[in-house]
Amino acid sequence: MQFALLGRVATMDAASTVLANGAVYVDGNTIVAAADRSAPPPAGFAGATTVDTAGVIFPGLIELHNHLSYDALELWRVPQKFSNRSQWQGNADYVANVSSPMTTIASSRDARLLAAVARYAETKCLFGGVATSQGISLKGDNMLTSYRSAMRVVDDPGDRQFPRARTCIPDVSASDWAKFKNELDRASCMLLHLSEGLDAKARDAFLALQNGSQWAINSALAGIHCAALEPQDFAVMQEHGASVVWSPLSNLLLYGGTTDIKAARSAGLAIALGSDWSPSGSKNLLNELKVAKVASDVLGIGLADRDIVAMVTSTPARIVKMGWAGRIDRGRQARRFHGRRRARWRRSVCEPHQRP
Repeated sequence: MQFALLGRVATMDAASTVLANGAVYVDGNTIVAAADRSAPPPAGFAGATTVDTAGVIFPGLIELHNHLSYDALELWRVPQKFSNRSQWQGNADYVANVSSPMTTIASSRDARLLAAVARYAETKCLFGGVATSQGISLKGDNMLTSYRSAMRVVDDPGDRQFPRARTCIPDVSASDWAKFKNELDRASCMLLHLSEGLDAKARDAFLALQNGSQWAINSALAGIHCAALEPQDFAVMQEHGASVVWSPLSNLLLYGGTTDIKAARSAGLAIALGSDWSPSGSKNLLNELKVAKVASDVLGIGLADRDIVAMVTSTPARIVKMGWAGRIDRGRQARRFHGRRRARWRRSVCEPHQRP
């Protein structure tokens, strides 16, 4: 099927090209061209269906940090500010309102319930413009086959041209360093929850990646949160080619502070954005974009609008090695691939996969 979308086109290419009066020509699953609509259409598009969006056309948004099934829950009324994630995980109010409900869902064998949770989570993402997200695992892995609908997940992209990203939630201990390093060296992308919190204990999770003169850090590593890291830590990450995934609202609600994005940018790190989950984060990625804008202004980070948009388009596509996504450009994918394959989960140092 061939069609053309008309509107203001933010291509998010290397030059940040914006076509004020643009047209995006699509053939099947592939973008054929993005050009000014006054120019002649590509060959074969003379009689193609045309849709005037009367708006701005962005690439489908890519989110690299979520715990999708938890998005079925409402915002948790955080009772106090914590210093690191181990503190709120055992909080009685958290257990009653977040952990226990999800444990009940995770233990269910009712396929209709699991599918309903997945569809609801996907719908919240889609309303926020998200075409690709992350975080399908839950205790028991009962949800893995439920996320096979309107949205791609990097954990199980279901298309051979998109390599599967791995997720690691637990901190890496000294005893597991060699095993984690081996897994990281074999990964295309490893999304690691890293130094979540603001105190020394949270930073210790980053320091644990060092073993003598070696670091378990490479270009596959994307550190989620990194809120306790200091400028010299970001320099180490940059030296080894790693990247950062930022979730400002969740950090601010739980800890009263967030990642030093100004220092991370000064170090030259690639930075993506994620909403984390509904219990302590945004309803979807579109709202998290607004939070990132406000945080940049209030904290003096200095992010331009195009910098923030890049955090959910071209930058995360580069981080997870999804070369056919994140931009509106010739040859890039226009629609998701249907018929996803079953994810091949392996036991690893990153078990358990679920959020506490």
